[in-house]
Amino acid sequence: MLDVTDPPGDDNGPGTYQYPTASDFHAGAFDMTRFQVLSDGTFSYLRATLRNLDPTFGQTDGAQLLDVYVHVPGAASTSTQAAFTSRNYAIASAGAWSQRVEVQGFAPPVWVNAGGGSVGTAFALAVQADKTITIALPEAQFGTPGSGWGFSVVLTGQDGFSSDQARSFTPTSGGVLVRSVRVRRNRAGLLGRPEHRAQGRGRAHPGRGLPGYRARPHGRPGCHPAGHGAVGAARS
Repeated sequence: MLDVTDPPGDDNGPGTYQYPTASDFHAGAFDMTRFQVLSDGTFSYLRATLRNLDPTFGQTDGAQLLDVYVHVPGAASTSTQAAFTSRNYAIASAGAWSQRVEVQGFAPPVWVNAGGGSVGTAFALAVQADKTITIALPEAQFGTPGSGWGFSVVLTGQDGFSSDQARSFTPTSGGVLVRSVRVRRNRAGLLGRPEHRAQGRGRAHPGRGLPGYRARPHGRPGCHPAGHGAVGAARS
């Protein structure tokens, strides 16, 4: 339905951003090279391919915070705002969104409408082998993507200790911005894991052709924002 590629090696912002200096982070972890929208008639799948998806802090997608803002033609209520003002970006008016989906390695997926209300239960799967993060959405709630639909995709670093879950940037003496890492004595703190993670394996994903999906309990609207990152927009 939609297949957009992006050249590798452009994950340094305006050219001066650097990755966190901790060895836990891997070059290419914030470099999205492809975005796809697929459908099997029951579920729509939003899939991001990264240059690197080596596990970080024990999770395949432990470094990433992925948001997709969905423009649906004719939607009654839309927004151009990022989920949190601290993200310092906005969506173009032509891509005003009515649904937002966010996934990360240490919290349940978030799927909300422009007013912040829950839309439904999202499913997510990160696969290291093909470097993909795939979000599955029941089309009964999501709709079936078609002409005029648009997708604004934001990929940034996750930080469980940040108020908006996004990894911040700090200037170095040389004027280079570096994503910061907060050091904690306990391992959970270093990971940025919430103190009370949802427990259990969840329900198996019901969609066809994507075994291994797990449904995570839907988070409260606005609890898991994205933060600063590159924004790309694509239309079907």
